[in-house]
Amino acid sequence: MAEGVRVKLSKQSKAAAGWGLILVGIAGVLLPVLPGIPFLLAGLVVLSSQYTWPRRLLEILRRKFSPASRHNPDAPTTTPISQLPPDKLSALTPNAACDPAMPAKYDATEAKP
Repeated sequence: MAEGVRVKLSKQSKAAAGWGLILVGIAGVLLPVLPGIPFLLAGLVVLSSQYTWPRRLLEILRRKFSPASRHNPDAPTTTPISQLPPDKLSALTPNAACDPAMPAKYDATEAKP
């Protein structure tokens, strides 16, 4: 009987600690002197042993921010402007809109009055 009470008290104390960390994390997001994200994450970790929704949320965060997702070869990449070749860089200039290869129907010289 005492073992069951201890387990129940342990579960309640874990839940209270998790919710407390969540509340401190929310306060930390709103207040500039307290880091909120670490407290929110710690609260989710503690609550994940009690509830399924923090477990799912942590799994989503792990997939989104895992090192493997940063090195995914299928992920779109961006190139800094300083590393673009000259032919690609010329397409970014304002004169690219006046490219002679544009169709005649978009030519500004043939504007109707």
